Amino acid sequence: MGAIIFFLSISILIYLVFFVYSLVYPISPIYHFLLPGILFLIAHLIGASVAVFIIGLNSLRGKLFFGMASGYLFFAIGILIYLFMKNEILFYISFYIAYLFMIAYVFYEAFEYTRRGLTLDFSDILQITTISTLIVIFIILIVSYTYKLDGRLFFNVVLIFLGFLLTLALLPPVFMHWGGSIGFEWLLIAIGSFILLLSNILFISYLSTLNLIFLKIASSLWSIVGLGGIGAFIFGEIR
Repeated sequence: MGAIIFFLSISILIYLVFFVYSLVYPISPIYHFLLPGILFLIAHLIGASVAVFIIGLNSLRGKLFFGMASGYLFFAIGILIYLFMKNEILFYISFYIAYLFMIAYVFYEAFEYTRRGLTLDFSDILQITTISTLIVIFIILIVSYTYKLDGRLFFNVVLIFLGFLLTLALLPPVFMHWGGSIGFEWLLIAIGSFILLLSNILFISYLSTLNLIFLKIASSLWSIVGLGGIGAFIFGEIR
């Protein structure tokens, strides 16, 4: 657990420095796509390897590792497709597939927890509802301030919805294991999902406005999620 926190802290510090530097000195936009794409790809390779060769796909944790690693692969494909082909349709489709992989495996994990007797009480449901409402309000506010209406509206709504759904799906395991190390690990994953959601919103805002500030922030957040995934697969245990 300490290794995960240290790894994430260093990652965030590095990208805060990178972001400040990019505000002062011009950096090629290619760099903003290439780095997170590579990090997502590395996270996939590490996560899939751990799931198949170390944990094993016959275990619940191994299945979850493999599902999350598959999501990272399609995120990487989407980013690299946009970088080299500028094909927005394939970018959106890749991100949709990535989210569907992750959502399916998280829901499966939550279902298995329920079968094993872990449930949510009324206070947990109330807290999840409150958090979900706050996230929705945050999404509406940031979209209204950053997004310029364009022809990608349908694709963007679906992308934001899937990002919200993944974050929402991660909340029940957090409260099912609240108070222990497993609950804290799920909390870190949920925070990572929220950061990914935010980065996607800022990227589609970049597409609609061509404001490089949105791209720089989105790239930095994507990279943090990629590094966080690498750290989680190497040091962490999603049980």
